[in-house]
Amino acid sequence: MNKKNKVTSFSNQLFTLVGGTLGTYLFPIIFAPILTRIYNPQEFSVYTIYITIVQIVAVISALKYELGIPLVSSKSERINLFRISIVNTALISCFVFIILSLFDFFNPGSSNISFLKYFIPTGIVLMSLFHHILYNWLLYKKFFKYISFAKIAFGFLYASLPIFLFYSFGFKNYKYLIFSHQAALLIGLFIIFIFVFLSRKRLLKDIKSLFIFKIKDILHIFIKYKKYPLFSSPSQLINVLGIWLPVIIIWLFFDDMEQYASLYFLSHRSVNMPVMLLGHSIGKIFYSEAASNLNKGEL
Repeated sequence: MNKKNKVTSFSNQLFTLVGGTLGTYLFPIIFAPILTRIYNPQEFSVYTIYITIVQIVAVISALKYELGIPLVSSKSERINLFRISIVNTALISCFVFIILSLFDFFNPGSSNISFLKYFIPTGIVLMSLFHHILYNWLLYKKFFKYISFAKIAFGFLYASLPIFLFYSFGFKNYKYLIFSHQAALLIGLFIIFIFVFLSRKRLLKDIKSLFIFKIKDILHIFIKYKKYPLFSSPSQLINVLGIWLPVIIIWLFFDDMEQYASLYFLSHRSVNMPVMLLGHSIGKIFYSEAASNLNKGEL
């Protein structure tokens, strides 16, 4: 492929991925004025705590082994990295559930935690699968259209479903914000599954093969790629804590100002959109292209 074709291909992929990222961030911003009139700041603050914890933990829940999926040239290693990522996510979600249960035990008056402790682990698993593990698998496959369409569907449902539930059935509670977020993630994952199923006749057989493996092979890959949890996970955790730590601090130490946590969340989501729209999309496409070129011996 000559330089002109490479630039054209990169541009097409960029516009495709930008469209999906735009849908993820734009729909929640468009519907925010309606949502903030339905839900009061206190209700939004509980949802903000949920989404903050989920986003922080989901970033590192796979211990960043998913970053190796687009990079490795061996199919068996790629599948094992996929397996390890899922197992790590499940284990860390269980660990978070235990921590929240202990917090609830020592703070029995916190009814919100009693509810959230059941949904935060589920949210971590769903977000990790959608935004990290399957995302990197699709990057390896260069299925940018699938990523884009699933993200647009997720963004629209995530923002509009609470409004629909309120105006159709009169449901108004922070719980429905959480239900809507998880339902949107599930539908996004289902859309990805449908698209991949239509493009691959052996998909069900491939899924079945994920459950057939040798422990020693998993341990070998776990050790071989140990630099991901040792270096990538801490750096990613510091980055995401730098963004969302104010929400946790406001929630823990300023009981009479908890509504400001939701205001911080809403304002940050709007301000951060341009950065995520271009920076994230360009970075992910470059990551996919660089990995592919490197495996071909090109740099």
